[in-house]
Amino acid sequence: MHLDHVIREFLNSHCECSEVVSVNPDNSEERARNRVIDYYNATQDGYNDVYSPIHHGMHYGYWDKNVKSHEESLAKLDDVCAEIAEIKQSELVLDAGCGVGGSAIWLANNIGARVVGITLVPKQIEFAKRFAQEKNIENLVDFRIMDFTNTSFPDETFDVVWAIESICHTPDQRLFLAEAYRILKRGGRLLVSDYYISKHDLENSEKKTLEDWLNATAAPGIPSSDEFRGYLADQRFQDIQFFDITENSLPSARIIHEMGKLSIEQKVDSSSEHERQLIQEDDMGMILQLGLFEKGIVAKGIFCCMKT
Repeated sequence: MHLDHVIREFLNSHCECSEVVSVNPDNSEERARNRVIDYYNATQDGYNDVYSPIHHGMHYGYWDKNVKSHEESLAKLDDVCAEIAEIKQSELVLDAGCGVGGSAIWLANNIGARVVGITLVPKQIEFAKRFAQEKNIENLVDFRIMDFTNTSFPDETFDVVWAIESICHTPDQRLFLAEAYRILKRGGRLLVSDYYISKHDLENSEKKTLEDWLNATAAPGIPSSDEFRGYLADQRFQDIQFFDITENSLPSARIIHEMGKLSIEQKVDSSSEHERQLIQEDDMGMILQLGLFEKGIVAKGIFCCMKT
């Protein structure tokens, strides 16, 4: 079947919705958590084996004139974020939504920071511990199953809370910000790199594409950068900075697009029909996301702020 026909069939099979920010405004926290676990259980092997077998990053890369490869771009995003957050050796960092530990291991290995990584997905913890052992960095990293909107850490524990393309998975990002504020030390920094709505007056086809992409990646909804800045201010964060890195992310978006096209035309080898469906939806999301960035519907950005 021709790829264009596959895409049209997928889009036509999804109902047209009018809301932009949220795929499902009534999405409960529990339902969203289960959706994230299902999503990564189905897609994690693809991330490990195809997307980033070296760095183990699960995020978009950062491209500048010195970056020569996809894997380099993933590490460069960590480098840029660490510089913005001014992370120092021996500081204690929470990697909120750590995936399989790519960024946490990079921070420990390259800066000497101590990092606690948390995720909802047990499968990711298993990989993260193995990858840390392979890098001989277990003394600086610790990985745990935990919800970043409701952690068990004492008040004022961390020097930095770091979230790379993870809080898009929670229905109410303000819950994460409240928890981050609680567990940050005074003078501690919050670093968030994520997606933001950058166009509001969307045509119906654009709304549908946006919501299909969010649904495919287990993201209940995303705010605009102005809305997120407001969330930070409401939570009493200070010195709020925003860096639009959409242009630096576009080469990664094109790579992801091509990966999705290749994957969707291959037979999915999975143990269940449910996982096969999730993988196919993820492949379609990989295809759709490029147009969202190129049309200015979605932006990629980095926020950094301080608890004073």
